[in-house]
Amino acid sequence: MRVRASIVLVVCLAMTMATIGVAGAQTSGQPGVTSTTINIGGLAGVTGAQSPDGQAFLGTQAYVKWFNAQGGIYGKKLKIVAQRDDASRASQDISQARALVEQDKVFAILPVATQSFLGATYLATTKTPVFGWNINTEWEKGKNLFGQSGSRSAFSEAETYLPAMAKAAGATKVGIMDYDGAAQSVACGDGQSASYKKYGLDQVYRSTGLNFGFTDISGEIAKMRSAGVQFLSTCMDLDGNVAAAKAIHQAGLDVKVYSPQGYDASTPKKYGSSVEGFYFSTIFRPFEAVGNNKAEKLYLAQMKANKYPTSELTLVGWVNGMLFTQALKNAGKNFTQQKVIDAVNKMGNWTAGGILAPVDYTQWPRNNQRPNSPSCSAIVQVQKGKFVPVFGKPGKPFVCYPVNPLPANLDTPTYL
Repeated sequence: MRVRASIVLVVCLAMTMATIGVAGAQTSGQPGVTSTTINIGGLAGVTGAQSPDGQAFLGTQAYVKWFNAQGGIYGKKLKIVAQRDDASRASQDISQARALVEQDKVFAILPVATQSFLGATYLATTKTPVFGWNINTEWEKGKNLFGQSGSRSAFSEAETYLPAMAKAAGATKVGIMDYDGAAQSVACGDGQSASYKKYGLDQVYRSTGLNFGFTDISGEIAKMRSAGVQFLSTCMDLDGNVAAAKAIHQAGLDVKVYSPQGYDASTPKKYGSSVEGFYFSTIFRPFEAVGNNKAEKLYLAQMKANKYPTSELTLVGWVNGMLFTQALKNAGKNFTQQKVIDAVNKMGNWTAGGILAPVDYTQWPRNNQRPNSPSCSAIVQVQKGKFVPVFGKPGKPFVCYPVNPLPANLDTPTYL
């Protein structure tokens, strides 16, 4: 009888709770939305080969903390309920993406910062708003996927910023290093090659047989020396670029290096003279050129207050939060996941308060698809152990060229 009575009591309690509702339980019919919170979660490569990707979590954490301190939105606070690690593995990225939706039941996913975003296909079917670091072609899988600079990552297509950088650096003979057999790295190398060809630079070298974690590139150094390489662009991670630069310096070659990763305050401190002279490109206003930009000043202040690093990835996490909350505001008090998605897709000139060069989310694939719309990059170089903006104008660090179509030459950039 005691057992049966207990069962009856539990059933009655469950019925009562279901009838009156539980404080904080989902009440809106929207996943992750309760009477007091909007639940979000993120996905990044926290462990594994690309562990710095996890810094994006810090940026979102800082933004959520600041945003909630301002009062939140619609009487609710943002709540981070999960930060999942895909260990920089494609298969785990898929399973962790599913877990965010099916187990954590989040309203939106932010940030996403991973080297292999294979979970994008699944997330595109769920119609979950997703915000992250669009370094992957998978961001084009669905109109609910919002990279901080659009969705398009056309690695294999010609672009303007790299040949413009090489020419500004005074180089005519260029070379490329990528990881052989790594599809994304090879596609990036193909795009760099097409870019150089379109704008008349003499590509005299491209690496062959390099694998992640290489230790000896003496054969590649000999090829670069023989070819007379003056400017080397890579499609590798920062550690690979540093290893290559050390070998170049030891060989006494005068070669300028462009690295697609590594614009981080810790880079010159960690790698010292190995990165002296390195060029880096950014799609956001360089930290050294903030000036009176209030939005980036706020980011820098919050990173300092939370003792987080200032880096591309923490900024990505912060900007993802900015875009998400702006979409919530635009969607209105009776927001839904679809209304948030629709709100972003109506934004035609998103700059995150001037942090970014303009991003057009109204086009598909997103990012600068309108005729004669600009593609902008800011370039920094390590000089005497510090990052220095180069090639832009005072107060206007972004160097911009149209992309649809590409210009016939690189003689007349615009500056923002």
